[in-house]
Amino acid sequence: MSYAIHVREVHPHAHEYVLAYDIDGREQAERVVRSLATSFPRHGPGATSGRYWFVSPSGYFQIWSELD
Repeated sequence: MSYAIHVREVHPHAHEYVLAYDIDGREQAERVVRSLATSFPRHGPGATSGRYWFVSPSGYFQIWSELD
């Protein structure tokens, strides 16, 4: 199965974007998500969502993988 990586800024009018797609397997997609999120000094796993969050100079974001 193929997975995609999604990201969105956390604010009321946020849009969701696809950063990558056609990733083989859930484990690989989750590794990419974790690697991207942890590349920022301020980051963490979502408590109940299964998503990661990170803070960049341009804002607060959520990042996750799902079936493509």
